[in-house]
Order: sequence, then C-alpha cells, then structure tokens
Amino acid sequence: MLAKAIKTAAETKQATSQKTLADAFTRMVWKGTTKAAFAIKGRWVYARYCSVEGNTGTTAAFITNVKQDCVKDDVDVCFQRAAIKAHNEKRARHKGGTPLTADPAASNYIQKVLATGNFKGEFIVPSQFADCGVNVYKVTGTEAEIKAMEREKKAQKATDAWYSG
Repeated sequence: MLAKAIKTAAETKQATSQKTLADAFTRMVWKGTTKAAFAIKGRWVYARYCSVEGNTGTTAAFITNVKQDCVKDDVDVCFQRAAIKAHNEKRARHKGGTPLTADPAASNYIQKVLATGNFKGEFIVPSQFADCGVNVYKVTGTEAEIKAMEREKKAQKATDAWYSG
C-alpha cells in the first residue's frame, strides 16, 4: 500500500512538472500576451507574461493562440524544417557536407504535384528542376497511425531509410 502511495505521489509530481513546463511554454508564446516583465538576480531569472486572455486550457484557445501555422504558400514549412534538420544531422557525419537549406520554388512545385491527388511515387520533372535528384519514401502503417504520426517522425523515418540506402 505504501509503495502504491509513493508511486502515485511520484506520478503526480511528474504530471505536475510536465504541466508546469507546458504552462511556461504556453505563457511565452500565447498570442494574446502582449506585455512581459523580466528580472534577474544571481542564478534566478524571472519572467511575468501579462495577458487579458491567458492560458484557458481549451483546445480551441490553444489553436487560436499557440499552434504554429505550418502551411505557408501551400508548403508545410514545419515538415520542411524537420526534414532539413534530419538530413543535416546525417550530413554532419561526413567531410564537407554543408548544411542544406530549403528551396522554396522546388518545394512549392512538389507540394502542388502531391496536392493533385494523382501522385503515385514518380515525378515528371520540369526543366527548371532538371538538376534536382529525387528520393521518394512511403510511410507505412494504418491511415490512423500515419495521420497521428508527428512530422518530425515522418521526416526522420524517410531520412533514415534513404541514408541506409
């Protein structure tokens, strides 16, 4: 019984710690937060975020005030950042591998091809992208699993598959 109480107390402390971290992040990025105060003394750094709305804890409020807008000009820039990060981590293992950066024109073209719904794993490459090589990876799993999978995980799985050749 005592072991169960200790385990429950530890789980409660962990959950409280995770909530505190989530609250700290949310206060910092909350769209409705327009003023902040900062102070420092020795090792202590203090921030107070002033907001009329605050963190209400509802999903709708989170989407409105916190969720990152990942789609810009029809390109999922959050996935693009994750894919570039995963690639650059592999490239850093080799001599002379300079970090990749996004090519907005090529990204936009690829996204438009994928959005047509006719994509079956092969591209017809227009002349302006003739110097681009192509890798294609198909994420496996049920539709629900694929939908629930984070962008970062999809990017990492594809990168790992391509890297291992």
